[in-house]
Amino acid sequence: MTTTTTAPAAPTTAHPAVVQDSLRTATVALADLRGPVPGRLPLAHDEFVATLGTAGPGAPSHVLGRRDGGRPYDRVALSYRSGGAVHQRVWTLVSDHGADVRYELAEDTASRGSFAVLSR
Repeated sequence: MTTTTTAPAAPTTAHPAVVQDSLRTATVALADLRGPVPGRLPLAHDEFVATLGTAGPGAPSHVLGRRDGGRPYDRVALSYRSGGAVHQRVWTLVSDHGADVRYELAEDTASRGSFAVLSR
């Protein structure tokens, strides 16, 4: 469920360069998404509830996650079919409060110009 991507080495510049950076990306399926989480779930020490926010009206979705090396995922990606085409939604990490980890929607390839992500 976790995919680690590695960025290529940055070119030499006058600014500090990042030589290597790894992002932890969880790939989920529609079946993994849950509605509102009822009360407190019994979680293992390395589990958390990921809240996947929406850019428009509607309730957020939730996914049960597992920490990788003590850290939550940096991104959560969902591939889905709509109108015969495969699309992808990507959420990025906003906050980590132990068992409650929040993500905001960063990209939805099915959007046709009426979608905007606003940072708070």
